[in-house]
Amino acid sequence: MQRWRPLLTALVIAAASLTPALAQEASNPAPRGAMGILIRNPDTSRGEPPFAIADQFGKVQRLVEPSPGVSLDRFVGERIRIKHDTGRTLLASQLELPTATSSRSEPRVQLGSVSPAQFIPPRRAREIDPPRSFGVIPTQATEDGGEAIDLDKVLADEARRGETLPEPVRGGSIEPLPADDYYPEGQYHESSPEVIDMGIVSPRRRSPLLHQEPGPPMPLGGYGRDSGCVTCNPPSQRGFYARADYLLWWFDGMATPPLATTNDLGNPPILGDAGTRVVYGGEILDNARNGAQFTIGAWLDDRRDLAIEGDWMFFGNENDAFSYSDPTASGVFGRPFYNTATDAQDVQIISQPGAAAGSFSVAARSEFESFGLRARTGVGCHELGGGGGCSCPTCTSGRGPLSGALGGMRQPAPAISRIDFIAGYRYLNLEESLAFSENVAPVTPPISRFLNESFNASNEFHGADLGYVYDLRSKRWNLELTGKVAVGGTRQRVGVNGTTSIGGTTTTGGLLTPAGQVGYYSRDRFSVVPELSARASYRLTDQLSVSAAYSLLYWANVVRPGDVIDPTSPTFDWQETSLWAHGLNFGLDYNY
Repeated sequence: MQRWRPLLTALVIAAASLTPALAQEASNPAPRGAMGILIRNPDTSRGEPPFAIADQFGKVQRLVEPSPGVSLDRFVGERIRIKHDTGRTLLASQLELPTATSSRSEPRVQLGSVSPAQFIPPRRAREIDPPRSFGVIPTQATEDGGEAIDLDKVLADEARRGETLPEPVRGGSIEPLPADDYYPEGQYHESSPEVIDMGIVSPRRRSPLLHQEPGPPMPLGGYGRDSGCVTCNPPSQRGFYARADYLLWWFDGMATPPLATTNDLGNPPILGDAGTRVVYGGEILDNARNGAQFTIGAWLDDRRDLAIEGDWMFFGNENDAFSYSDPTASGVFGRPFYNTATDAQDVQIISQPGAAAGSFSVAARSEFESFGLRARTGVGCHELGGGGGCSCPTCTSGRGPLSGALGGMRQPAPAISRIDFIAGYRYLNLEESLAFSENVAPVTPPISRFLNESFNASNEFHGADLGYVYDLRSKRWNLELTGKVAVGGTRQRVGVNGTTSIGGTTTTGGLLTPAGQVGYYSRDRFSVVPELSARASYRLTDQLSVSAAYSLLYWANVVRPGDVIDPTSPTFDWQETSLWAHGLNFGLDYNY
């Protein structure tokens, strides 16, 4: 034991001497984060923070807002390290300020005088091209494996060459590096370190001095499958979007009076008599229709708060037809009508044994299309989840970087909900027709009868379109709810034609078209056209999505051919109705 005493004594003395150094090292851990130079903001007229952080070239990288109890005036011109980088605007509490000892030992950096006209704040970086690289920026490793600007080496290298720091780009103006081209505000790439190095070079331009390929840019708007988050303010600036939809819709059928009857007992097919039934007429043109809709729009500003878009929707002609022919007079068939002379139901015989033989046909057609041009602007946006508010100016949850700084490191938002207001012009057109053709050879008298009648109706709407679009967007899924109403006028036009030829003599009018009704008529009516739509989409790539939607449309005050048929009136009389249309949309969306 005696021989080990000197060794134990030496170990105790060494431990005692190392304890204060270890305690001091534990209480003063190695600094972390990127470094920059604290300067004054010469332009605070628009409410900008009074301080900023610049790199060694004098380019502004972050704005700095003072924190209660922290005075930044005495640190202007000194090197500052960022503890928590959350975006363009930082709080003073997020900075690691120099101690009194370090402040005396390190010289202040003189960047020269900066005028308000020269100052360009970081938030306008999107409007500025990435600056030219002056060379490789010396860096030093941080304890977390990242890199930070080594200003000591920069100053020493410049001093050895007897040169001053390079002047700011573009004639001395402070031009910010567009850091959000690669790391948009509030977004962090899964491969990035915890703190973004302020000396990063935009990947959109390769520096000839760095000799390395740029990394992949973030997806548009942060909506990519690999980004893991979305933002209210997409960083892709201006862009356009397009959508192509296949439509499967159902329209209100056209109402008509009974147009053809038969009698199972062999008697004249008069409505109301025993054995009489209607074989054509009532509700026609009520089958599903196939159509298409194309929508295209473009964002007019960098924040995607204003867009102009247009759409065109159309359907193929919907046709309905009926025909009957009996040249041997073996069946019973007729055209019912109300006889004003007898004040009772009557029938015009087309075919009946011993009475007449002939043919009869009906052709109905309907065509619908719509066109719209409107402006779209954001009125509200809210990030769902994450650690802070979004960055668009209309966001209801704050200004983004500042609100994220108050809560520490801002986390990505898994989804956003946005409301847009739309206003513009809406055009709708509905063209329909109903035509009859009759060829009969009566037994008594044996004189052939030819009859042609037609009703044509046109509705043309012009009006102002107003509404809202609610957009709930996540990483891959998107829900879009649209409600709008068009208010304007409908130009109604109706053409009534009819001719009857008996024994070579042709007269105006027919069975359903009295001579006093034949003509062309037009008038204007006030109309409203509300429209609702719900759409769900799934993002296949950063630009391409597939979607499915349900739409409902109502058009008040339209005129249709079947409603104006009235053989009991000697003159034409307007009869208007409304149009309902609804159906499914299957679309392919592209965003650029």
